[in-house]
Amino acid sequence: MSIVSSSSWLSDSPSTRAWTRSLIEEPIDLRIDDNEMTWEEGSLLSLSGPRPTLGGQFLSTMRDEPLAYASQPYWLTGTILGERVEGPIFFDQVYFRHGSEWKEYPYYTDVQIVWNIFANKYADGTIEFGNITKGRRRWGAGIVAEGNKAIAEANYVGAEFEVDADGYVTGASYDLGPAGVWDFVGDPAQQLSGFNKARWGGYRAQGGMTRRRGDTREVVSGWTWVEAFSDRMKEEELLRH
Repeated sequence: MSIVSSSSWLSDSPSTRAWTRSLIEEPIDLRIDDNEMTWEEGSLLSLSGPRPTLGGQFLSTMRDEPLAYASQPYWLTGTILGERVEGPIFFDQVYFRHGSEWKEYPYYTDVQIVWNIFANKYADGTIEFGNITKGRRRWGAGIVAEGNKAIAEANYVGAEFEVDADGYVTGASYDLGPAGVWDFVGDPAQQLSGFNKARWGGYRAQGGMTRRRGDTREVVSGWTWVEAFSDRMKEEELLRH
C-alpha cells in the first residue's frame, strides 16, 4: 500500500486516541480509549473489543537511565481478510531518556533477557492478562490480572529457559513468588524472523502460549508475544540443562 497523505491524530477526550490515514487501496481508522479499541482498514480488517482486565505498569527510577512502561490489553473480535478472528491486542507505551533510540538504550543492549506478554480467554469467559519481564541484575517485574483483580505482582522474577539452535525459546518458567509459576511454550510456526531482521544483538521475536502452572481451566483462545536474547540467558546461567 502507498500512503498518499500523512496520518492525523484526533481526540475528543483526554483518554481517547484516534488515528486516521488515507491510502490508495484502503483507509485506516484506529481508535483507542480506556475501555475499547476499534480498528478498521476497509475490506482488509474490522476489529473491535473491550479492555477486559486491568493493565500493568512498572517504573525503573534510575537517574541516568530511567524507564516507565505501561501496557493495556484489549480482546478483539471481527474479521481479517473475511475470516472470523478473536484474540488479544496489547497497547504498550514505554518512556525513557529524551533523545535516545530504544535499540541503543541499555535496557535493549544489555539489561533485557525476556519480555513475555500474554492473554488467555477461558471457557467461562474469564480473560487473564500477564506481563512478565526478566533482566540482568534483578531487573524485571511480573504482573498478572483477571478482570479487576491482580493475581500476581512481583518485583523479582525467577526464570529458567530452554532454547533451540537458532536462539528461539522453546520453553520457559517464570516464578512470581507466592502467586505461583507461569510456563511458556513456544510455537515453532510463530518464529518471527522479520522482526529479528529489523533489530540486532541476538534479538528473537516469537509467539506461543503462557499458562499458570496447575491451572486446569479450558483455554478457548490465547496468545503470547515474546522478545528474548538467548545469549544473555546463557551468560546469566538461566538455561535448563
